[in-house]
Amino acid sequence: MTYAKGISLIHFIVPPTYEARFNRQRLEDIAKTTISKAIDETNCSFSLRLTNNQGIRSLNRDYRGIDQATDVLSFPTGFDDPETGSFYLGDIIISLTMANKQAAQSNTTLQAELEMLMVHGILHLCGYDHDTAENYAAMSNLQDDILRSVQNLLTGSIHAQ
Repeated sequence: MTYAKGISLIHFIVPPTYEARFNRQRLEDIAKTTISKAIDETNCSFSLRLTNNQGIRSLNRDYRGIDQATDVLSFPTGFDDPETGSFYLGDIIISLTMANKQAAQSNTTLQAELEMLMVHGILHLCGYDHDTAENYAAMSNLQDDILRSVQNLLTGSIHAQ
């Protein structure tokens, strides 16, 4: 797997009971691959928080006005972090509850689902969206390309809004 050199930090915010449920190193490698394919910035960081449906529902309600759980939320910030010297992309929140449910529905692993959701979230942090047909095609094609490059079979997973 190839990735951009200089990507400094991925801040995992994960309850201890969730730690054993995913491969952190693989997520880090896939994050680096995603960032290197999405933007030119090579010294950047972001936060990845795993929560439950209640936690993500609260954020979805407060920030998007939608009072229901979702699988992934992205909050782009885009600023130079004076403490690390890196460009801080923003925050990704994934509902582990929803990821488990979707993995079961897709007959795949939780790890594969988390990878796909994280790639999707990173692309949003990097400025991609699926709000128009043109943007949907660009984001979906890039997401699928990244997932194929890391041997994740969950392509075609962006749903148009």
